[in-house]
Amino acid sequence: LYFNNFTFQAATLAAGAVIECVNAVTDTSTTWPPRTTRAIALVRPPGHHAAGRNRTDRHDAQGFCFFNNVAIAARHAVKSGRAGRVFILDWDIHHGNGTQDATYDDPDIFYFSIHRGFYPFTGNYDETGGEGDAAGTNCNIMWDLGGMGNAEYAEAFRELVLPAVMSFRPELILVSSGLDAAMGDSLGDCCLTPAMYYAMTNSLLAAAGRDIPIVVVQEGGYNLDVISDCEEGIALALLDEPWKEDKTHYENKTFWCTKSILPVTASQVLEHS
Repeated sequence: LYFNNFTFQAATLAAGAVIECVNAVTDTSTTWPPRTTRAIALVRPPGHHAAGRNRTDRHDAQGFCFFNNVAIAARHAVKSGRAGRVFILDWDIHHGNGTQDATYDDPDIFYFSIHRGFYPFTGNYDETGGEGDAAGTNCNIMWDLGGMGNAEYAEAFRELVLPAVMSFRPELILVSSGLDAAMGDSLGDCCLTPAMYYAMTNSLLAAAGRDIPIVVVQEGGYNLDVISDCEEGIALALLDEPWKEDKTHYENKTFWCTKSILPVTASQVLEHS
């Protein structure tokens, strides 16, 4: 952890900003300014490692994270009646152990993570949710190796992520949007392109329904040039704008920007029901 005299203020503002984004996209009473159902929370510090330690009562700060921005916002949405079911998709290359621990026993919050099997060394495939109604509301895809790219993520989306979204029928989607699986990131050692972040976001909207509120929340990512390109792809998808690849250093990795990850078959959805 790194911190200074302003860390508590920054962490509090980050958590509050995500809550305000949730309030904005779920507020049906607003007539002016025109209501939006989509938002991006460009916040620091990140949050998905915080508050988790094997689902005990401990509330630990770890992995650059102090407050779990997404888990707090999800609980806020459910408890305030803004959303009956919340789907959290975490595509940060590190497992969001804090988010999983905070939501594991909650049947109203589905947590889905795609990550590598390094820090924080959690997020196994057999961790599928708590008991009773919470069973089956947690899913982990753990890559054993680095080098995962557009094709691998597209397959994960088609076979697992999107069917789970369609089966759960969320009323709010929160994305823990770490960008450290992108090509060129110093820690992730994977090779997603900005076009793939566009495709993942666009397919998520299509699967859930384009009127379902969604907030994309910044998590990790350690290459500033890559982050800006990927964030642009996410924003364009949220704005329903087309993707135009003009980054020549990605030109051999953009196959999936012109391919739809959908459709998902009915049988795939039933497997997750």
